[in-house]
Amino acid sequence: MKNFFTLFTLSMICTINVQSQCVIGYGTSPTNLLVNPNYATIPAPPCAPANQNIACGGNAGTGSYPNTVAATNWGNNVITQGKYVGGNGFLASQDVSGTHNSFNFATGNYNDGNPGGQRSQVAFPGDALNGVPAANNMMIWNGNSYGNGNVATSPEFVVRQDVVAGLTIGATYTYSYYSSNAYNSQLTDEPIMRIRVGGTSGLPDGTLVAGPLALDEDQTNDASTTGNITVGGQTVRRIAGGWLRQEYTFVATQTSMTFKVTDGSTGNGGDDLAVTAFSLYQYNKCLAPVTNNITAPAMPSSNGSTAIPSLVGSDPDGTVASFTVTSIPTAAQGVLSVLIGGVRTPVTAGQVLTPAQAATLQFDPAQGFTGNATFGYNATDNSGLVSSNSTYTIPVTNTPPVPTTLQNTAIINTSGNTAVQGLAAADQDGSIVSYTIATIPTVAQGTYFYNNGGVQTAITAGTVLTAAQAAT
Repeated sequence: MKNFFTLFTLSMICTINVQSQCVIGYGTSPTNLLVNPNYATIPAPPCAPANQNIACGGNAGTGSYPNTVAATNWGNNVITQGKYVGGNGFLASQDVSGTHNSFNFATGNYNDGNPGGQRSQVAFPGDALNGVPAANNMMIWNGNSYGNGNVATSPEFVVRQDVVAGLTIGATYTYSYYSSNAYNSQLTDEPIMRIRVGGTSGLPDGTLVAGPLALDEDQTNDASTTGNITVGGQTVRRIAGGWLRQEYTFVATQTSMTFKVTDGSTGNGGDDLAVTAFSLYQYNKCLAPVTNNITAPAMPSSNGSTAIPSLVGSDPDGTVASFTVTSIPTAAQGVLSVLIGGVRTPVTAGQVLTPAQAATLQFDPAQGFTGNATFGYNATDNSGLVSSNSTYTIPVTNTPPVPTTLQNTAIINTSGNTAVQGLAAADQDGSIVSYTIATIPTVAQGTYFYNNGGVQTAITAGTVLTAAQAAT
């Protein structure tokens, strides 16, 4: 049982050029806007010695909520406040040498060196779901000895304060951190964590925006499982190692804000805690991928299955994960196919293709079809957003027929009106519909006639004959 309390405040003041990333729910690593969020930098003296557990704080105080800034300066952005009031005249937690201090900074897995290792905590392993990397350093906070037994009203002490400038009004942000009960004592005075905003610098006031969250010893005792659990009626995310995530999501209404994490334990038995992985990041609305209308090079209708250019999409804040063929060419136009697992397969409406599969598309025009064969497609990005639909056009042209060169048998010039060979031509992708007479024999040579509905009619240059007429 401890008969003292401590107060420690970290005040972080920084001007930020916000460099946010696209976030939908979870899973994207955001840009952290806080200074030294994982305690990778240890304060200068009086925090000493420079070993595994760095001892900080001074043995002095007034018995109230002091907010006088101590001499320690942390890179001109972070100030430590080590005022202390304790009934037994000692500072709170211990480093490996046994020195009592109001707070420690631990690298790696923390253990106070006492028999049984009552004060211990494994390092933060990271939270992939929220895009939070692992942190090897933590702060061990000795807790609040002036609890009154009431979770709702127990006096609070500031564990950490962040002052952040450069926020964008109207943008959405999330402030979060991870904490764990670091005193495996089976005592009942658990840390009670809250997030507050605003108020007086260094004091545990301001608007309550998250909590109270009790750090239940059993729930945070280096648990190996990760997932949502219920603690004190609240659903929170637990990370392997017993770390619990507390967060506050908000829409900024001003460019500068103060965030405070406080502890309001109901007593002084078993209230030691560890904190790390503080973050503030901006939710930026994800942008959907973009596709464009595509026109393939024209192909003759006589072609068989022919490769066409790949589907194309781009994503301004991610990557294209797949394409969806929203409609396919009609049967009269032809067959669109794709190579899947080495097998060429007809594409169906609604089929989802990987970018690699989309590069294997082929089109087989229907016999006799000419015109534009079309199908629709869109793209889906790595965030699950879908582009607008685009149209893919495949021009199919008619292969010109090839006229046959004919040599008629000789005719005696006194024979009169004599039947000659009919006109002939070949068409690869259809049938001959008509013939057009380009030139005719001179008058001195003779006159061509054709049967025009039973009437022998002289042919002139430009006369168009049906296939039947061309045979007469």
